[in-house]
Amino acid sequence: MIDQRIPAYSDAELANLHVNALRLSQSGTDAQKAEAERLLPIINAEVEKRRLARLQRMAQARVQRREAANAKKAARAEAPGH
Repeated sequence: MIDQRIPAYSDAELANLHVNALRLSQSGTDAQKAEAERLLPIINAEVEKRRLARLQRMAQARVQRREAANAKKAARAEAPGH
């Protein structure tokens, strides 16, 4: 079923699926509305999971940049002539 494939979708595919599910939940046939309503919580959970993972990666990158900058400053301070 599609809900089992959602984690393997690319971000673009997931966004497209989300838009389509939202649209079908409002204007689809009864069967389409039911399927969209079933999938929306699964899609939303995957979107949120990816958003949190992206925020975590960004925070880690900030820490690494800060550590690299501090190490560079420390190396300059220890260099002869400073």
